[in-house]
Amino acid sequence: IGDNKKHREIVKEIKKIYGYDIVTLPFKEFDQYFGDVQIRDAGPCEFLGLVKNAEIICTDSFHGILFSIIFKKNFYTFKRFEETDMYNQNARVINIINKLNLKERIIENVKDIDITKIIDYEKVYEKLKTEKKKSIKFLKNALD
Repeated sequence: IGDNKKHREIVKEIKKIYGYDIVTLPFKEFDQYFGDVQIRDAGPCEFLGLVKNAEIICTDSFHGILFSIIFKKNFYTFKRFEETDMYNQNARVINIINKLNLKERIIENVKDIDITKIIDYEKVYEKLKTEKKKSIKFLKNALD
């Protein structure tokens, strides 16, 4: 979840709500001691296994969101970038979240968390199926 202190505090609050340990994949110096368990040598397979076997995912990563959806996980996401950041990449996160009607998964404060809202992955996968058909049609038209 990067070095955003607010996001880290929210993750700690999520831990209090759900009671699960915080497992992190330290990336930079500031990551080294955040969370209850730090896995420093995870490769792609280990990363996917961690996502697949997690109870809850907290991420500010586009790929973290996608793998959470693929594995039908309960997840929360943060906007990684400030809107004024010239390298802002929030658009792709917001785009996929909006297309799949998962807006309540973006959190900015602990009060945004509603543990009674469960993701209806049947509806999410129906939306994905529709988007996939649109993408295939677009590619076929572009290649013809």
